[in-house]
Amino acid sequence: MPSKKRKNKTKLVSSPVVKLHDDGDASSVASSSSSVSTNVSDATCVDTCQNLNVIQKLDLMRNDFATKIDGVLNAIQDVKKDVREFSGRLDLAEERISSMEDVVNTEKSKLEEATKRITFLSRKLDDLENRSRRSNLRVVNLPEKVENPDAVAFLEKWLCETLGRSIFPTPPIIERAHRLPGRQNTNRPRVMIMKFLNFQDVVRVMLAARQKGQVTYGDQEIKFFPDLSAEVLRQRRRFDDIKQRLRSLNLRYGIVYPAKLRVTVNGQTREFEDPLDAEKFLQGIQNTGEL
Repeated sequence: MPSKKRKNKTKLVSSPVVKLHDDGDASSVASSSSSVSTNVSDATCVDTCQNLNVIQKLDLMRNDFATKIDGVLNAIQDVKKDVREFSGRLDLAEERISSMEDVVNTEKSKLEEATKRITFLSRKLDDLENRSRRSNLRVVNLPEKVENPDAVAFLEKWLCETLGRSIFPTPPIIERAHRLPGRQNTNRPRVMIMKFLNFQDVVRVMLAARQKGQVTYGDQEIKFFPDLSAEVLRQRRRFDDIKQRLRSLNLRYGIVYPAKLRVTVNGQTREFEDPLDAEKFLQGIQNTGEL
């Protein structure tokens, strides 16, 4: 019996639901549901199309990125290859530079040693040349052709007559004499060089000429100079300007072998190997008023 009551209750509950829906209401519900389903399907199609477009664009972007990334990767590989090649070449260049530096350092030390050796030999050769010229004297301003036909006999006689026989214990012996090559069509006579047998005769002639002050032949003033090498003469010419200033100031000076300037001021003697040092010294005594 309880089961039948439950069935009746079920029927009573379900029957009003059927009665509530008439035909008009059912058609409206059906139409509304169909419109809703149509709208839903349209929206779904739009979303699907949009999704497809997005997917297509993403695929295009992915393909584009992939292509570009492949190009970048290839470029990176090429750069890596070039870097490896350059690294190898750089290592090789460093090795060569290092070996060349070692060679250069070795050759540099050899060059410095050779330069010192050449300088030493040049000075030694110049010294030997000047020693071989010690017995020579240069005669300046002696008129042309006065020594003809025998220059040696003329000079031996002329020196004794001009400087005085008393300065020579024995008559001077001149081994040979000649004039330096040069043009004869000038107003200035060529320099004559005479070589004495004894070096002491050279010293006597220089001292006698200095003591006499002025040696002449006719109306020409004759001067005697030692016969020196071209290098020593070049070094002595560096003092020409300062010697001219010393002469204008009436200061006593002289040249010491090989090429030193000796200056005497107020009884004090100074020697200079560099013209700049002599210039500074002269400028200093002029500023202090010691002259």
